[in-house]
Amino acid sequence: MVPAFINPFKKGTLFPASLRLEWMRRLTKHHPEVAVIDFEIQKGCPTPTIETIRHLKEHYTPQNLYLIIGSDQLPDLPKWHSIEELKKQVEFVIITREERAIPPNFRVIELNNPSSSTKIRTKDEEDSIPESIKGEVLSFMKNHKESLLRKERAQEIVEILDSKKAENIELFDLSGSDYLVDYVVIATALADKHAASLLDTLKTELKPKGETFYATEESDNWIVTDLGDIMIHLFTENHRKKFNLEEFLAGLKKEKNRSL
Repeated sequence: MVPAFINPFKKGTLFPASLRLEWMRRLTKHHPEVAVIDFEIQKGCPTPTIETIRHLKEHYTPQNLYLIIGSDQLPDLPKWHSIEELKKQVEFVIITREERAIPPNFRVIELNNPSSSTKIRTKDEEDSIPESIKGEVLSFMKNHKESLLRKERAQEIVEILDSKKAENIELFDLSGSDYLVDYVVIATALADKHAASLLDTLKTELKPKGETFYATEESDNWIVTDLGDIMIHLFTENHRKKFNLEEFLAGLKKEKNRSL
């Protein structure tokens, strides 16, 4: 079994590669006939399957290699990197998925289980998650959903400020860092009255949606308001240059990324 760092045909993945690798090793630890190989995860980038096959042949010298894929992957098979070489190196085995037609020249594994990662992510099939990792999987998905909601709220704040002519708007994602909030929005107002107007607009549009403005501090050149997990700074141009808050926040973001 070779967990991918990321599918070359996708832009991202819900669960981090390291976590998927850990779960897979735990699920197979009582099956000595199963080897979990971290080749693609160690590369840290999307890896064409042909590279993994070359690696396996070099290090394990198998007599036969069978590549098991779901039938939902068949339409994209011609797009795979070096597909003609891959066909010569392995024999494809197709697992039935969603009653998709499978050409007769493939070996087939009949799987009478309609589970899919999509249905698990939407909690339609929680029962199909192995009990030994179920709590961790569901907890991760819950936290991920909450994180997405926070990001959507922060992005809405950016859009409102932009629609009201705020300038040089920046959004800092500090979730996972030691900072007191997950997101910080910084914007430049045209003048002190414009900053006050921006704050009034934010309150008018966001309070009916359940947003709480826990604390606000105002001066002629700087307004800061705390939404609990999002903080907003509205500066006049000169005051923003003077305090250069972006440099401090960018440093926190770099520290966060190094710790991942």
